[in-house]
Amino acid sequence: MEQDIRVSENNLNNEQAKTLVESGFFPDIKSVSQALVKIWIGKSLGLNAFQSLTGIYLTTKGQIGLMASVMSSLIKLNVKYDYHVEELTNTKCAISFYKINNLPIQFPPAKNNPPEKELLGQSVFDEKDAARCGLVNKDTYKSYPRNLLFARALANGARFYCPEVICGYHETSELQDTPEEPIKKTISITNGEVVDNGNA
Repeated sequence: MEQDIRVSENNLNNEQAKTLVESGFFPDIKSVSQALVKIWIGKSLGLNAFQSLTGIYLTTKGQIGLMASVMSSLIKLNVKYDYHVEELTNTKCAISFYKINNLPIQFPPAKNNPPEKELLGQSVFDEKDAARCGLVNKDTYKSYPRNLLFARALANGARFYCPEVICGYHETSELQDTPEEPIKKTISITNGEVVDNGNA
């Protein structure tokens, strides 16, 4: 009976993936297999299928990234951690991260029993950091500087102070900044001929 339940759940996930892929609303997903990989990763984080398909980013190198909105939700829904945005402008974002010492019996906690928060540290990302990362000339930064500064400050802080909540994954824009490895060419000389990548 237990095995039948597992099979039934697996079939349901396959049907979900097939329907979502065929809808055409997720252009980055080309196959049911790709959709299932995202769903499986999301399930390990507590996300449903739709959240996984819209909030998880995968590269061809197998790197995994999460949208800042997903990271934010995972932290806010976790009973052990919390964060508070101390400053958010077009030039700087500062976020304080806290550990909840008196875990609430119910969630969200009752108003007459507020959680005791211990400051773990603060994550700051400003325009100087953006310049060092090569972000200032990108269209996203020019149009939405606060959004990008928040995303980077949140991702850094989450990896520093509550990495288990996001499994240490990067924020999606961080993966998009990763340069592609250059194509290596092999040139050799055989019998007086120059051979480039095996082609004379």
